[in-house]
Amino acid sequence: ASTTIAAPASLTSLFNDGNDHFGVLAVQAATIDLSSLTVDGQAAGNLHERFYGVLLHNAGGTITDVDVTGVRNDPRDAAAHGVGIGVLGDDATARNLDVTGGAITDFQLAGMAVVTAAGTPLTLGVDQLTITGAGATADIAQTGLQLTGGDLAATVTALVASDSAFTGGP
Repeated sequence: ASTTIAAPASLTSLFNDGNDHFGVLAVQAATIDLSSLTVDGQAAGNLHERFYGVLLHNAGGTITDVDVTGVRNDPRDAAAHGVGIGVLGDDATARNLDVTGGAITDFQLAGMAVVTAAGTPLTLGVDQLTITGAGATADIAQTGLQLTGGDLAATVTALVASDSAFTGGP
């Protein structure tokens, strides 16, 4: 992708549900069409609790050929945040989201995490997405793709998720 959106030194919280949520590219209550770009968190997670590359709160639309990288602390540690693409829904509005192509690399906790509250339907399509973790690490147990929600309908095809191996203790 020829266009890069890089994390500034300081981000503004998109919303607070008891914790502030910070996205390099953050969208709330809208329908988006993102394509052909790179989102770089620049390892700025130390300064931002609940840190995301792309953060959608009560939003849907399309994400096509978007690469996300550097969404982690520096150095990477056990802090449970740093998500490449985060989708959070809690407003009881039905939405659709399609994620096609692109790669998510150099993240802390999860490549992509989708969490919807009961009564907030989301129809999700994920196709030809590549998620690459940090490899064998004792720092944090990484997740490639997390799908959570009673009203979530997901179709996942041609997902390549690799290098998420936790070597630490229980």
